[in-house]
Amino acid sequence: MNLDLAVRDPLPLLPRRPVFERLSNLAWHKAAFVLFWEGQSQASTIAYVGLVAFGSIWLALAVMLTWSLIATVFFCAARERGYPNILSMQALPKRNVSAGAALQAVGTLIRVLMAGAHVFVFARASNVLLPEKQGCCRARRFARFGVLGFGLTFFGVSTAEHMLRSAGYQGRKLVQLSLIGPLFNVPYRVLLSAAVVALATDTLNLVTL
Repeated sequence: MNLDLAVRDPLPLLPRRPVFERLSNLAWHKAAFVLFWEGQSQASTIAYVGLVAFGSIWLALAVMLTWSLIATVFFCAARERGYPNILSMQALPKRNVSAGAALQAVGTLIRVLMAGAHVFVFARASNVLLPEKQGCCRARRFARFGVLGFGLTFFGVSTAEHMLRSAGYQGRKLVQLSLIGPLFNVPYRVLLSAAVVALATDTLNLVTL
């Protein structure tokens, strides 16, 4: 038996599939971070309603404002260290057209389900106005700050961070502006939770009559 020939011409290995190559290259600690962050986001939604229903509006305001401020600092620090924001994640590079398109579609669907369709659509639509351009007209600047104000008020930490980063802010300035968001978003969500609790209570009273 010619050993040199055996070494030079090894048996062919099983072909590597592009999809599995991409999955093997994913950083699983970043995926775990995304799951953790989305988990705490869902937990905060439950906490809003629970604190309003079984405590008071003022208790919910104090607890959730503290929660949101801490979460904002934590998320911005994690982003600076390379952890992802699902609203800012880019599509994986394609090597095989069909496999790449399928994987991209699945990834987009997962991100929409995790973030919420309304959040995902708003984040994508706002990207048109957020980048600052030299010599832009006053109407565009007004629209840009209006979109930022709307997003900081009605959406959460990850949306605010995505918007501010898309608008060109980074570092300490991004953190400072992100911390403004909870001052508007938390009162809005507390009042919304109070309205939901009141509606549920009235509906329950009507049913039990």
